[in-house]
Amino acid sequence: MSARSLGQDILSAMPPPETYGPTTPTIISTKVAQKLTSYILANTKLMGIYNGVIPGTPPIPEVSIPDTWSVVGNIAPAVTSSAGPNVWLMQLDNNIRIGILTASGSYCNPMSLVPAFPAISTMLQQSEIAAYGNKSSSVATDIWELVLTRIFTAIKMGFIPTVPAMSNAGGTGVFTITSVILN
Repeated sequence: MSARSLGQDILSAMPPPETYGPTTPTIISTKVAQKLTSYILANTKLMGIYNGVIPGTPPIPEVSIPDTWSVVGNIAPAVTSSAGPNVWLMQLDNNIRIGILTASGSYCNPMSLVPAFPAISTMLQQSEIAAYGNKSSSVATDIWELVLTRIFTAIKMGFIPTVPAMSNAGGTGVFTITSVILN
């Protein structure tokens, strides 16, 4: 699913404008968090190499094993405020950082779940959103495509480099993440 398709999916989950009320911002933030969580969990893989040692006398080094890890977690809704969309996006970035964690791989697993994307930042400005949205008649879809594209790019670049791991063979070592695949 492309950023544009996910944006359209998010928009389709929004309440109709004629029903907006005091709780609408919270409802919208919740829907965005749910859709984004579902998408990221279903479509994200951490690619990397596991290096470890099986304990014993003498310890047995494990061959470097390419592995693919999934992610788990939940993105909390960003809290709406009168501070504007920049603050909302920064909160969403933070919620992704603390909510999406490393999970099981094919050959090795994390010793404990840790944030998978500790360094993401969309670095998106309100003026950029306004300028982008003026290019098309489908302003809302264009804006969501921009926001989601930035989030996906940030996730691909902001991954944790190494995670303490245990292999299925009983070894302990490190999983070094080399890239993030986000379909």
